[in-house]
Amino acid sequence: MDEYPHLHVRLWGSPARLEEMLRRVWRGVLIEKLGGKWSAQEHAGHLANLEPLWMARVNDFLTDVNTLTVAGLTNCKTDEANHNSRKPEEILAQFRSARLACWMA
Repeated sequence: MDEYPHLHVRLWGSPARLEEMLRRVWRGVLIEKLGGKWSAQEHAGHLANLEPLWMARVNDFLTDVNTLTVAGLTNCKTDEANHNSRKPEEILAQFRSARLACWMA
């Protein structure tokens, strides 16, 4: 638990860091899929998709459970979300809202 304050700061500041990384990047670059991999925008959407899992795992650590909440390793939610059709601002707002809502609860 010694690292909890550092982890808290990193988690709290993630939306601002993601926004800064994607701000001013041309849309064509954000949605470009190199080598059939996810685009930068899809990666940002994936972070928003994973927020419930991440917060469940933080709770797992805080309550000292023996087994962490299981992750779905297929990433279907991200693949099916069609994040590249969305505005980057929507994805960033979704991530910020989900991240901050968990810390305010």
